[in-house]
Amino acid sequence: MHYLLHQSLYLLKTMPTITAKKTHSQTSSNITSSRDSLNPTLPAIDIRPIYIQRGLTKKNMRDIYLMGLRLYEAQKFNEAFLCFHLMTLLDWGDKKAWLGSAACLEVLKEYPMAILCYMTTVLIDSNDPMPLLRCFHCYLQNHDQKNALALLENAIKVADKNPDLYSALKEEAIKLKELLLR
Repeated sequence: MHYLLHQSLYLLKTMPTITAKKTHSQTSSNITSSRDSLNPTLPAIDIRPIYIQRGLTKKNMRDIYLMGLRLYEAQKFNEAFLCFHLMTLLDWGDKKAWLGSAACLEVLKEYPMAILCYMTTVLIDSNDPMPLLRCFHCYLQNHDQKNALALLENAIKVADKNPDLYSALKEEAIKLKELLLR
């Protein structure tokens, strides 16, 4: 698995940087300075997603995602993981990229890493109980019933916040909890 991570980093490092002319308004709205009144000598820090800094577009990101999805559907999970992982490096806040990475890792039985990816999606969107339910399965595969149960309980609580959207997921989680407690 470390090979896959190194491969993703290599892809990121060797990707050409595309420069584009920016107007003053684009620059000032896209870059946040870390300068403050206490320390005016700090340099400005560009906090935009890396894909934007590198001159890539949302269409480029969508194309990488679709490639990863096709590879996943073709059961080429290592290669699909590379696509999704590259996306997480290019845009930390891309929930679909983290879910894709997690799904690949789960299929590859890399449960601790899959759990980290699923939990990252919870940080990005705390209103979606599905990643919590997937974490449950990973913990269960890792023979950790205590954490698996905690994840099920959290998934049920999160599903309760939006019953119209997540009623089926909540029912599934309740049934799984009953089975686990037998």
